[in-house]
Amino acid sequence: MEIGILHLTDMHISEQTNLDNKITSLCKAISYDFANIDTSYLVISGDIANTGKKEEYEKAKNIINRIQTYVFEQHQRLEIKIILVPGNHDCDFTFDSQIRKNCINKMDYNVLGKDNSVLEACLTVQNNFWEFYCNYNEMPKNKISYEVIGNVGNETICFHCHNTAWVSQIDEKPGTLFFPVKNIINNKDIACDINISVFHHPINWFNPDTETNNKREFQNYLDKISSIQLLGHEHESVHEKRVDLDNITDTLSFSGAILNNNSVPNQSGFQVFKISTTTKKGIIKKYIWNENIYSTEDDLTFDYNKVIRRCFTINKNFYTQINEIQIPLAINNGNSKLSDIYIFPDLESLDVNEKYIDSYLDSKSLVGNMKLKKCILEGESQVGKTSLLKMLFLEYYNRGYYPLIIDGKDIKKNDFDLILKRKFIQTYSEESIEFDRYKQLEKNNKILLIDDFQQMTFDLHKVQQIINQISQCFDQIIIVIDSSYGIFPQIQAELDGFYYFLIKPFGYKKTNDLIIRYFSNKCYLSSDKQELLQKIRFTFDQVRNILGNKFIPSYPVFILSIIQSLENALFDLNKTSYGYCYQTLIHYALSGKANVRNEDLGSYIVTDHGV
Repeated sequence: MEIGILHLTDMHISEQTNLDNKITSLCKAISYDFANIDTSYLVISGDIANTGKKEEYEKAKNIINRIQTYVFEQHQRLEIKIILVPGNHDCDFTFDSQIRKNCINKMDYNVLGKDNSVLEACLTVQNNFWEFYCNYNEMPKNKISYEVIGNVGNETICFHCHNTAWVSQIDEKPGTLFFPVKNIINNKDIACDINISVFHHPINWFNPDTETNNKREFQNYLDKISSIQLLGHEHESVHEKRVDLDNITDTLSFSGAILNNNSVPNQSGFQVFKISTTTKKGIIKKYIWNENIYSTEDDLTFDYNKVIRRCFTINKNFYTQINEIQIPLAINNGNSKLSDIYIFPDLESLDVNEKYIDSYLDSKSLVGNMKLKKCILEGESQVGKTSLLKMLFLEYYNRGYYPLIIDGKDIKKNDFDLILKRKFIQTYSEESIEFDRYKQLEKNNKILLIDDFQQMTFDLHKVQQIINQISQCFDQIIIVIDSSYGIFPQIQAELDGFYYFLIKPFGYKKTNDLIIRYFSNKCYLSSDKQELLQKIRFTFDQVRNILGNKFIPSYPVFILSIIQSLENALFDLNKTSYGYCYQTLIHYALSGKANVRNEDLGSYIVTDHGV
């Protein structure tokens, strides 16, 4: 299914405005764009009128009717639905009051209070806008934040509309606006396939100096509920992808060009979006007034499926903890994250009677695998079991799931709900209502990862009961156990419905991939690609030679220690062993973490080179 969106902003319609030629050209321009469209929308992100007068809205109504009629007649009776939000020019300040002015000058949650009296006083300047709004949609119960929801085949699209101009004033300045996020956030429980926020003012117009930093608060809220944002106000067409590493979100922001400048008639533009619900891709066309016609530049494409609307965001401290490299690495000044260098290991199936599972598969392919709902992964000490679960956690989260990681040693009581709540608070939010929302989330959105399963103190009969309880709440369960405990055969015999895998050491390809990742994160490397390739090739040959001739398994921790030793000649490679690999890690821990000077390392590391 195809969705067409015509985005207009900053129309500034006055009694003297004449847009006949421009609207005629606009209709002809979008005629081609809306061919084969299944559903269409006209989105106007504020400043429809120039001074908020009724007469201006009457002229705007005629313009919208012309566009609707043209699309309806040219495209097999395609109805174009209207999405509107007010801007500062949609306020009629002849209705302003001293009470409103006093409130706006110091607006925050304390001034707003717990009733609607301040809101209602501030909204009086928009009465004409809301009368105009009712020509196209029902009056919303909440004029600050409201939704318009539509169906596109089997999917739903939601326009999250935000009235940022409710505290606008004449000659307003950036950094002075306020949006009452706390007053609306608890009322939002809408799950749609496509989520688009529409508002007038860019985020830099909101006050960062309130107690909660309203600028940041509003941005976080927008990112949480929508993957695409349409706005205006600053009269320029700007397209941005915004990545928030703190909240692990990314969104697409599209600011539209001014449609009508009463002082500069030739300054005019708009943009058209075409979104496919099948391919999850979008196309945007920017149109600019060029003499007597709207002309377009090159099309831009975007993938909206990768921009995920979050019901819950990872706690910043937990994200830092889960993405921390636990061994000392002398790369990127110690600022690299685990995800920067991580390579997913291969898994070997231990289900000898299972015909439908490949003998070997990449562990990353567990994510979203509808066949492998319950898996137990066995691995030797130091093979990287915990790191694998951490990276699976991030991979699930980045794909829109909401995973939890728990340790086997924490499962000591029968009250498993209490254990989950504790982990949810640590991972996502301390709000009790948020945990209730998590429990009520659809099962297929929740994943449970259990580390060190062998440390559970229950017998296997009780463990099976716990697994049955977990299966009612989580769509996928991945369990990791340590091979050294020797309980894998017993677990395999007692637990039902699981697929069993062995975490494999790195082969040639995975080793090479890790070496590439390592050197790609080195800050000092030359940009010369040939030099980099030679460095990688030499290191790979040396690493494989060492691993092939010594009693060292090709686990990532050992491969990384060998790479660092090759770079710094820290030990005699002819005598490489486990001990020398650990010596390398200790060396970097002392110099990098404990800030021990190189000349003093000998006082801390004593080796017997005759061993």
